Amino acid sequence: QETPDARNDPDMPPVAWPDWHGVSIRGLRVGVMEDDGYLRPAPGIRRLVREAAESLAQQGAIVETYEPDGTRELVELYMALAGADGGADARRMLRGSEVDPRLKRMAWLAGLNRPTRMMLAKSLRMRGQHMLADMLSSLGPLSADRYWQLTERMSSAVRRIEKKWHQHGFDVLLMPPHGLPAMPHRKPIDLLAAASYAFVPNLLGWPAGVVSLSRVRPGEESDRPASRDLVIRRAIESETGSAGLPIGVQVLAPAWREHVVLGVMAALEQAFETDADFPAGRCSVN
Repeated sequence: QETPDARNDPDMPPVAWPDWHGVSIRGLRVGVMEDDGYLRPAPGIRRLVREAAESLAQQGAIVETYEPDGTRELVELYMALAGADGGADARRMLRGSEVDPRLKRMAWLAGLNRPTRMMLAKSLRMRGQHMLADMLSSLGPLSADRYWQLTERMSSAVRRIEKKWHQHGFDVLLMPPHGLPAMPHRKPIDLLAAASYAFVPNLLGWPAGVVSLSRVRPGEESDRPASRDLVIRRAIESETGSAGLPIGVQVLAPAWREHVVLGVMAALEQAFETDADFPAGRCSVN
């Protein structure tokens, strides 16, 4: 819906917004990514991505597996660019407020100089904490020169993914919205890696939407092997006891294709709404 702010926004093109009601699933080319190769999603989320893909295929979509390309690099770029000021802006906003200890820790880590961060990252790797070490290596204050080098890498990565999309002719990508169902309080700070499925669309600047379609079923809470890595251990803890929690899928489309995202979300919601484990209290697309 157009708002007065939208009419005055110089970044908005002065053209009519396409109506998502006119989006036809038949003939739509849908890429499907069950796992981005960074942090494997929980079993229920993977199952739901497959079921959503099958539903779209039954509605006439052309469904094809999408192989992720360089997710680790994309996540590291996202973290590095997001923390390029070393957390200075976050510390300014938090000044004078009561701050959660986990946020204090994040702000402290983001502000560490490079030699100290590299030393800590090496120590973490020696102790088997590879994912935390990778995250720590990506954070920290950057010089203007280093920042612009990273923005150029980001632009190259976006162009690479755009080229791959055009080669496949995808209209949308069906993927997990996050690696885990809802997490217990106090746990998410150690599980930033599970948000890789949200980081990449943000880095691309493409529209995406999440629609809740099912619940974690008994027997599919977790299938991760035991690990020394704290991130994996926290993921297992988060998944344990998650049966009954709502789960969804994410629909991603190239720039200016918000109407296609909404059309696919609506089609999926309509297809799943009669299922026994469809989440109650939905917020429908209309």
